[in-house]
Amino acid sequence: MLSTIAVLIPLSAFAQHIVSQRLTATPFSLSQPNLQAKIWQDRVPKLLAFRKYLQANVDRSLKLESDVFSTAFTLNGRTIVVTVLDADCGTTPKENLRTCPARVAEVNGAQVRILKEWPAFVVASRRGKAGYDASSNARTQFMTIANFDPTTRQLTFADVIDGQKNQSNASFTIPSN
Repeated sequence: MLSTIAVLIPLSAFAQHIVSQRLTATPFSLSQPNLQAKIWQDRVPKLLAFRKYLQANVDRSLKLESDVFSTAFTLNGRTIVVTVLDADCGTTPKENLRTCPARVAEVNGAQVRILKEWPAFVVASRRGKAGYDASSNARTQFMTIANFDPTTRQLTFADVIDGQKNQSNASFTIPSN
């Protein structure tokens, strides 16, 4: 009996729970170095040119920034970032649900490695007065949640639409290295 308990204690000590986090809307600078600009470096030039055009021709007060929905997880000292770019998004039949480009990236110091990319990732959010921002993040009726299981390294997603949670088809297993 004692040997069984000795075996169970170390195994349960290593058991880790699934971590769930909301993807929050956050602006990022298109003209200054930052993590999101590194992750989306191939898209930043086009986004920056468009914002400069809008600044010059529509509204001089527009900032040179774009928005992402993002969250981050830590796995054995590695930082894993889930980021959905609020650009080139498509519509869906459901209100407050869109498809946008998304990436999962590993960040190690100044190095960024893209692990997974979805050209049309489903994201749920309600637009605020100034776009997808802090006011969008305050609304819990529409949101996308990332679920990360550190034991299996599995990343899954759920969308909350009108307060109802629905599993997404998107999933990804983080590579072990």
